[in-house]
Amino acid sequence: MCESDENKEPRIRKTTVEECLTIDVFSLNRKRMLDGREYKGTISWEYKFSGRIESVNIALIPRSEHENSDVTLIIDYYADGNGMESQHVKMRIPLVSADCFFGGCRYWFQCPDCRRRVAKLYKPRKKLRFACRHCYDLSYRSRQQYDKRVAKLLREPWLIPSCVDSPNPVKQMLGMRAVLKHAFATTV
Repeated sequence: MCESDENKEPRIRKTTVEECLTIDVFSLNRKRMLDGREYKGTISWEYKFSGRIESVNIALIPRSEHENSDVTLIIDYYADGNGMESQHVKMRIPLVSADCFFGGCRYWFQCPDCRRRVAKLYKPRKKLRFACRHCYDLSYRSRQQYDKRVAKLLREPWLIPSCVDSPNPVKQMLGMRAVLKHAFATTV
């Protein structure tokens, strides 16, 4: 018999990293911003659906005598919080370096909230600050698109007739109709 979804609680969709503003240490390095000199500039994002543009001013400051990090990223921007007016936010984010095995070094952000070494920092839509995906409990879109029922039917196609011949086929088929359609579409 197929498993019924009647007793399961509806899942709350997590915010995905694709919905957030992202600052990536690798793109900063690719643009030669981490070469040891002071850098000032702007990073801009355009929202796909609304066309709204958000930007932040950034400054990269090389190591000084009183700091532990190799480089410090200063982000200066106005953010819309949870229904509040725009607030001015200024963050200092340390970048730490790690030596690579065959020479050179790789830079990482140090998350301002949990102090983890991460490559990307995210700012969800209603939040004020940038932090790592662990702090905001973010997920990936592909992780939310996986359907266990489709995977089970693809792994065990002999279950398809038992779903069709169940004692309550209307309820079973309402839940399984899209799954069966997807399973047959992807196997052909």
